[in-house]
Amino acid sequence: MSGGSIRSGMLLLLFLATVTTSGCVIPGLNPPLSGQGIVISGWKPDFSRVYPNEDVTLYSNVKNVGSFQARNVYFQLTDLDGWSNVKVSDRDCESGNIELLAPNLQYGTEGEEKMCSWTATSPEIEAGLHMVYTPKITVCYDYVGRTVLRTPSISRYELKRLQDSGSGLPSQSTISGDSPVSISASTPSPIIVTETQVTFPVKISVDNGGGGMLCLPGGQKSCIDSEKMNKVGLEIKSTTASVVECPAELLIWSNRGEVTCDMSMHSRTPNLVQNEIEITARYRYCVDASTNVEVHGR
Repeated sequence: MSGGSIRSGMLLLLFLATVTTSGCVIPGLNPPLSGQGIVISGWKPDFSRVYPNEDVTLYSNVKNVGSFQARNVYFQLTDLDGWSNVKVSDRDCESGNIELLAPNLQYGTEGEEKMCSWTATSPEIEAGLHMVYTPKITVCYDYVGRTVLRTPSISRYELKRLQDSGSGLPSQSTISGDSPVSISASTPSPIIVTETQVTFPVKISVDNGGGGMLCLPGGQKSCIDSEKMNKVGLEIKSTTASVVECPAELLIWSNRGEVTCDMSMHSRTPNLVQNEIEITARYRYCVDASTNVEVHGR
């Protein structure tokens, strides 16, 4: 989600762009772009072959190519056992305080990038021997997945009238922002309303398609907390329906989680109404990359 103009808890978050689908404009979602959240676009050393006690600088570049703002971005360098004098170029890289804006097609802007680098001194290796090290960079950040489901509701009398006249009903549709975690949703279509309250199910599937590890948001160490691993926070909202029952968290097992939530609505009109139901998954996401550095003894 973007900072400043966007705050959690809003029903439809206002981004700088809108999406048009089925002839209708749905606010709150950037157009789907190529990518899934933060990608590591570069991770390499300045020298891939060195001798003992030589300095090597490792460069990492990341970019937000998804539809939402990345928050609390954190870099962690590992797998440099035996190396010394490891120093980061920018303390923000290890503080977890970085935010990266999403791309915006309306203004032609790309997603924000961040480059971090570390300098380290290679270890002692006996003459005639060599060691291959595979330093790994892990990047974790808070992100969201969001889908807006558009589903029609109508009274059965109005439905019969339309059917008798040969008129069709609008189909159910969804529009989603680009994110490592995708959401699909459906309801009975159309929803038949009456003068009293009607309860209906919303089937939700959440998929981890970004190839990374996810957990509930909660700081740098949340993805090593067994109580938060492989879970997303779940929110469901609508201006025309109320949530009857839906879990606040969803377990993602084998990269998928499924749940059926119950919602209810009163008939404001017997006529055809297109309802919007917004489903949001909130999570922390971690991706990594490795590179090689050879140290040759002399």
